[in-house]
Amino acid sequence: MSKLKKLGSNMTEITFGEFPNRTCVLYSYDTPVAGYCNEIGAFRTNRSYSQTTTKHINKYFSIVATSSDIGKPVSPTEIKAILKRAYALEVEAV
Repeated sequence: MSKLKKLGSNMTEITFGEFPNRTCVLYSYDTPVAGYCNEIGAFRTNRSYSQTTTKHINKYFSIVATSSDIGKPVSPTEIKAILKRAYALEVEAV
């Protein structure tokens, strides 16, 4: 079951699945920009957005990272693919 969690102003995390098969994605405003999945670990967008979105990503990793992991750079297309896979797995589980 997916869960939404507001982490700050214009900063929301959506979580699919349960530990250990969990996928988390950070949205800055309405754009998915960072997160974690079992396939690749922590990830962040490789695209430049606003200063505020960069602050959101940095704040996110300071909250959720267990070390100095800043996330593997991935394309926005790859982040959308991660979301699609996580959603599909959740729908299958219902």
